[in-house]
Amino acid sequence: LVAPLLAAVGRPPGVLGSLGYCDGADTAEARWTTPPAPILAGWLRRMADNGCSHAVTELSARGVLESRAAGLRCDVLCLTNLRGADAALRSCAADRRRYASRLLEHLSPEGVLIVNADDPAACEAAERHSGPALTVGLTAAAELTATLVERHASEQTFCLSFGDEVLPVRTTLCGDHNVLNCLLAAAVGAAYRIAPEVIVRGLESVRELPGRLERVECGRPFQVFLDEARSPEALSTCLQTLRATAAGRVLCVLGISAEHDRASRARFGRIADQWTDETIVTQAPRAPAGFDALNDVLAGFRVPTRRRLIADRADAIRRVLTLAQPTDCILIAGQGLETYSLADREQDYWDDRQLVRQTLYGLNDSPAPRRAA
Repeated sequence: LVAPLLAAVGRPPGVLGSLGYCDGADTAEARWTTPPAPILAGWLRRMADNGCSHAVTELSARGVLESRAAGLRCDVLCLTNLRGADAALRSCAADRRRYASRLLEHLSPEGVLIVNADDPAACEAAERHSGPALTVGLTAAAELTATLVERHASEQTFCLSFGDEVLPVRTTLCGDHNVLNCLLAAAVGAAYRIAPEVIVRGLESVRELPGRLERVECGRPFQVFLDEARSPEALSTCLQTLRATAAGRVLCVLGISAEHDRASRARFGRIADQWTDETIVTQAPRAPAGFDALNDVLAGFRVPTRRRLIADRADAIRRVLTLAQPTDCILIAGQGLETYSLADREQDYWDDRQLVRQTLYGLNDSPAPRRAA
């Protein structure tokens, strides 16, 4: 969301983050959200060589705490959501404070700090900053705010308020979390003194975020969305967004990874039980879980009729697509933009989008999208 704002005013950016890397000429899939320091430096060097004037870089908790961004100084630093920054930080306030302190070390002395005022952890970290700052928020008092005008499954409109400026923004990125993302990007634009109308055009130019409530269009009367939803909080955000916009039922394929501990598995089940009409629990391709892990998720459901277990992910996706009725919304969670599986300890190709399209276009006899990489 930040990149097109800079590009629109003649400041071509490179990008490094979980959605991928771009040096202004070439792109690559992201192996790390924040790559190790030598690789990070190499991408920044290529950005400069290719005429990029700015780099939009995602600094993960692990990346910062492991000093992967050592020496990096930021003109603008966004504190987005410290509480949900990393699984290791969600339950440990001391680690969050250490992460926030290390983050602030990357802000140049004259740099601008942008704070999500809805996140108490971000506000606490910002108290240690004495330089220029901007706040954004949906519920808390802030300098940049948004008022929802209308919301549908395929788009939403909100009014962006900044000082005396109030401008409508129509975006195909749905949910409160994406309104907040737009506010954060708009604050970056404001820090660079980009005209408000240019900011709005830049935000509206982003049609989708791969693997982040990504819509799969197949000409059917129901909606299909993909999201990685690697944490219970992320799953809750997705399902609440779809529940608020769906005219019919909310159905879910919930992929569980071996990376999830037992406590989080039960939370996945409780959240799915709360926000869906029916959930099929299955495996996440990148780190398939055993039956014990899948049963831990099922145990989180209070209403047994809202759950079913289909361990094979291809079968689970095909099943939910046959269950869908007009006006329903389907969320396929646990994989997102990634296109690989680690089944049987070998990396294979796996793409949820491809399987959805094969199924909905009537190619039910086609094999699941799995082949040696």
